[in-house]
Amino acid sequence: MTERALDLATPPALRETRLPHGGMARAVLRELPDVAVLFLATAVAVEFTEGASAPTRATVLTILIATVIWAVTLRAPYQAPGRSALALGRTVMIAWRTLIGLAALSAVALWTPRLGIDAREIALMAIAVFSSSCLLGTASNRTKAPRCRLLLVGCDESIRTVVDELESNPRLPFDIMGIVDASPCAEIAGVPVLGDTRELSQIVRRTHSDLVVLGPGAPRAEALAGVFDLATLDVRVVDIQHFSEHAFGKVSMAHLSPEWFMGVLHLYQRPYSRLAKRAFDVVVATVALVLAAPLMAAVCVAVRASGPGPIFFRQLRLGEAGRQFEVCKFRTMIDRAEEPGVAVWAGKDDARVTQVGILLRRMRLDELPQLWNVLRGDMSIVGPRPERPEFLELLSEAVPFWTRRNLVKPGITGWAQIRQGYTADVNGAAEKLAYDLYYLKYRSLLFDIAITSRTFGTVLTGFGSR
Repeated sequence: MTERALDLATPPALRETRLPHGGMARAVLRELPDVAVLFLATAVAVEFTEGASAPTRATVLTILIATVIWAVTLRAPYQAPGRSALALGRTVMIAWRTLIGLAALSAVALWTPRLGIDAREIALMAIAVFSSSCLLGTASNRTKAPRCRLLLVGCDESIRTVVDELESNPRLPFDIMGIVDASPCAEIAGVPVLGDTRELSQIVRRTHSDLVVLGPGAPRAEALAGVFDLATLDVRVVDIQHFSEHAFGKVSMAHLSPEWFMGVLHLYQRPYSRLAKRAFDVVVATVALVLAAPLMAAVCVAVRASGPGPIFFRQLRLGEAGRQFEVCKFRTMIDRAEEPGVAVWAGKDDARVTQVGILLRRMRLDELPQLWNVLRGDMSIVGPRPERPEFLELLSEAVPFWTRRNLVKPGITGWAQIRQGYTADVNGAAEKLAYDLYYLKYRSLLFDIAITSRTFGTVLTGFGSR
């Protein structure tokens, strides 16, 4: 599967993968096992609803039509501009496409009642297809997922950062073919320098590169001319800022400028209305409060038994537009852990945390009372974590554009929380800002659902807790 890349003036949707060189026949053959699994999953669901009766011509036709619909919706290229499919995650993308296939199959059943596809069959087919696709995706992710071939133009620090990050994340579907630069430079982390920018077209042909990534100091006119000399549109070109967003799910802070924020206000930026965001928050917070009520009652008893002090802990935090509000959490530290007027970041293995508090923090159960903050409208389910006003001056001076994260409501969970975890210094705050700005640019209902679902995995593993 491939993912189309837009030009440098618009938010990119880089190709998630590229078919290996060898033609359409090889691509079709590679997809046959996946389609066969979809066919079997659909057939099992249909047979389950119809019992052990022998399959009729209408039954076979139903299975074939359903398989075609599932194959198209699940295996089609992901071409939406904005968020990377890498950021959303494979399971969320499969779930989203399964819902699209379910809607398409429901429409077919409505328009052609002679097929006899009922709602129960469609629901069972969707469950079977989703389950088999998740298992198949997990198995095939390590065996046959095609990779995108990168050619880096430039030899500065930002290029070095990209090389280092790709080296430390080998599961990302990118292979670096080499580096092209206008001036002589040494190889970076074993990545060879293949030649001069003027030789770009020949180097792309020789390396069969799929994507050309331009560093901030790269001669763009010369590089683009070299790509156009190929007389093909199979090769994509993107700047390093957009590539970092696509590949790593964060904004490169090294070369962030005020012009970057034009992407947040771009003419083609899809709006995420306050009404949709608020509806999502209220529904999730209400359901979560109802389901978690017995657990919260047990936590109240455990906190009370952990030592003297109140059950709930209230603290001033910064919200949307810098407005202050009082956040509510279960108390996890000893009473009066801080001196009045002295704010201290929680450190690793903090001695102020109680034994019960260690468990609550690891499982993120201390955050549950913030669901009430969501219902009040102070917070959202998904967003940047609310920071303490005592750290505002320090972070504003040390981290450029830090206050831009306050353009949206803070959240109980967020993109930075599941990718970076807890931080307790300025450097960590800068790294989390890179993820917060990514969310600011690409926020949407689908992205919120993806982050919320991935939060459960973060809770179970205790990632980033303090």
